[in-house]
Amino acid sequence: MNPLDVLFEDENILVIDKPAGIVVNGVESYKGLTLQDMILEKINVFGALEDSEFKQRSGIVHRIDKETSGIVLVAKNESAFIHLKNQFLNRTIEKEYKAVVCGKVEFENIEINAPIGRNPDNFIKMAVVSGKRESLTLVRRDSEKVFGEYTYTGVTVYPKTGRTHQIRVHLTSIKHPVAGDKLYAGKSLYALSFEIFRRMMLHARKISFESPTSGELVSFESPLPKEFDLV
Repeated sequence: MNPLDVLFEDENILVIDKPAGIVVNGVESYKGLTLQDMILEKINVFGALEDSEFKQRSGIVHRIDKETSGIVLVAKNESAFIHLKNQFLNRTIEKEYKAVVCGKVEFENIEINAPIGRNPDNFIKMAVVSGKRESLTLVRRDSEKVFGEYTYTGVTVYPKTGRTHQIRVHLTSIKHPVAGDKLYAGKSLYALSFEIFRRMMLHARKISFESPTSGELVSFESPLPKEFDLV
């Protein structure tokens, strides 16, 4: 079993730096190692109801996609889980992602306010769909690099809502899909970008929230993977 990369731990929470390629929560259809498998011995489910969300998810408060690396927040007991989940529901938790996207981003700052739902033409994918769930993402341009005749742009992303695949869908909707994103970039851009970066270039960089231990605002940051040095 792979060792956990723990950025912080106290009696109530774990802040984990997840590598790309690891699924967060286990499902019956997936037989590989998950983050949920790796944290079981650290979570106190004693006294929790069998069907409680805390026990079902082994304290994992939120998810990031399999091919996304970076911070995952875990509650070690049910009280901390409820405390953190309420912050997510109230949108008081601040998250920051780093991404490399395909193409030259022309604007320094972009606000993407577009509803997200299931793609009606492909149920595996999400999409911007009129009338579906409100979704807001802020994007800041940081850097760019030309490989051959094609430009890639480094961006910082601030998701203000937490929809499935939100960052990937919103960036695709402005014609700048995440580099190495097999699901959303399209075959040609995926092949071109994966040849350079060898992964999906999305990283959960930073999270800020009210600590269930101290009641104070705390922030944690994950080091950028080496692939991000390319842009």
